[in-house]
Amino acid sequence: VAARARCGVVLAAGVWGTSEILMRTFGRASLGGLWEHAVMPIVSPMLWSANATAACLPHLKSGNLHLNTSTKAQGEYLICGVDAFGYPILLATWVLNMDAASRGTIALAGDGVVGHYEYFGGQPERAQQTVDELIAALKARYGDDLVVPAYDLGGANGIVPSHHLGGGTGDLGAAGRVKGLDNAFLGDMSAYHSMTSGY
Repeated sequence: VAARARCGVVLAAGVWGTSEILMRTFGRASLGGLWEHAVMPIVSPMLWSANATAACLPHLKSGNLHLNTSTKAQGEYLICGVDAFGYPILLATWVLNMDAASRGTIALAGDGVVGHYEYFGGQPERAQQTVDELIAALKARYGDDLVVPAYDLGGANGIVPSHHLGGGTGDLGAAGRVKGLDNAFLGDMSAYHSMTSGY
């Protein structure tokens, strides 16, 4: 018996594009399972002060933490080191929750698609818990006297979207495959039910 080549199709059109292809192919108006890692930005007004930033510049410290906690908190941060003012100051951090239970939807909208998110739906305490875990880790690393700027998670910029986006294939995709098609695979973040944390 002669060998035969087996053809496969990999859908890798980005989270929006892959979901759109699936919806238009299978006659669906929307799909669930969209996950988005909500971000809680914390920024010090010192960043808008030329004198303060000049004093901090020689003593800047930065990094990225991935925590093995229930929220899988992650945060990129910028700190004014202790040598500038006698105590460390958190200038900015971009706090991500990498493990929330809420999921949104992607739906067709004319020639394109729209997304609907549910930031911390059913888990209203999750945003504060994520911030608390990251700040505790920063204080463990840089000292309990780390000055943290005021923030308001309920404000207009308290919780914002991130670039960490995936899922959205609903019941048409599972385990990296298009359901019901032997040779159709998902080749981007659409394949993931949730994001793995850490590197």
